[in-house]
Amino acid sequence: MGGVLRGPGVWHHRPLRGLSARVVGLVLRLLFYQKRLVIALAGHEGGTTVRVDGRSEYYPHLFQEELDRIANTLKRIADEIPRSADVPSRPVPSSP
Repeated sequence: MGGVLRGPGVWHHRPLRGLSARVVGLVLRLLFYQKRLVIALAGHEGGTTVRVDGRSEYYPHLFQEELDRIANTLKRIADEIPRSADVPSRPVPSSP
């Protein structure tokens, strides 16, 4: 029985319409929440450069923490990969 009593016995349901519009707006905002993540790799003589960039429509502080975790994970993976000087060269088998 949500509504506002206006005059003798007349109920108006405008507060419910406003609340429902806000709920619909919040649901749409959460459904269409967008994040953009760009990871660029560039190889050069001294090694490989990895650049991580991104954008978030909402919650930029949490997204920055997520970017930091991704960058640290990529760095850890890159440190585990042997350098080309450390790997003995082997002939590549030819296909028949």
